[in-house]
Parts: sequence; C-alpha cells; structure tokens
Amino acid sequence: MHYNSALFHFQFFWAHQSEIPVILTQHNGKWGTTTSNGSSGWSIHPELPVLAQNVIIQKNHPDSFQDTDLESHLVHLGVNQLIVAGIQTEICVDATCRRAFSMGYEVILVKDGHSTADTSILKADQIISHHNILLQDWFVSLSDTQKIIMSVSS
Repeated sequence: MHYNSALFHFQFFWAHQSEIPVILTQHNGKWGTTTSNGSSGWSIHPELPVLAQNVIIQKNHPDSFQDTDLESHLVHLGVNQLIVAGIQTEICVDATCRRAFSMGYEVILVKDGHSTADTSILKADQIISHHNILLQDWFVSLSDTQKIIMSVSS
C-alpha cells in the first residue's frame, strides 16, 4: 500500500487539535480477504492517534453511507462539509466522495491524504492522480493537507 503514515498521523493530530470531528470508517471485507473483520488488514493503523471521542463506523460496502449510520452522525454534528482522506482511492474514497456529493455535502478531497496499492496495470501514484482529476471534475474540491490547515487556521 502506498501511503505516508507520518502525513496521516499529522492530519489526525491537526484535526484533533483544531477540534474538528473525526469519523473513521472501517471496512469489513469479504470473509477470507486481508480486510475481513479481525484480520491484520482490517485493523485501524496503529500509528493513527484514535481518541475516545472519535466515531468508528463499521461498513460492508465501499460507500461509507450505504447501510451505516454515518449520515445520522453528520446530522447530529451539524456537518455540511466533509474533508475526506483514507484508503482505498479507487474504491472506498471514490464511492464515498460521489455519494456525499449526491447527498448535498460539500466535499473536500485531501489530494495527498488518500492512498491505494499498485495494480497489474497502474502504479498507485497513477491511480491517485487519476482519481484526483476525475473526482475534481464533478464531485469534490481538491486541496492538499497544508492548504486545508492554513484555511482552517486563518
């Protein structure tokens, strides 16, 4: 998997320090896969500073809204803007950004805050770049971590 754990850690730390609600989604992959419930690939990365106030939503589909209570948490918090980061760019990140847009949320995709793995056809960097462009055309505003921090801090 192509990701920068230091950057993900920093994003979490910054969100917590800025008192921005953090909601994590944890994908329950198909039984027998590396992301099936309880497997090593299913666990939340140990370097992420998850706090007691963070909400962790279990999901069974790439779309984080499908058959989950994500929307009710967002409504309860009064959220109308989502800052999206995570794994896997071409599956869960893509599906969640599109759905959030369709539901009327303002979606900011952290262009240096989502990741994937190489495939037999494309390298991870190519997949990430492609989805940044593709999603920006319709569904998201694209920003990097530093710009988001500066916009919230000012």
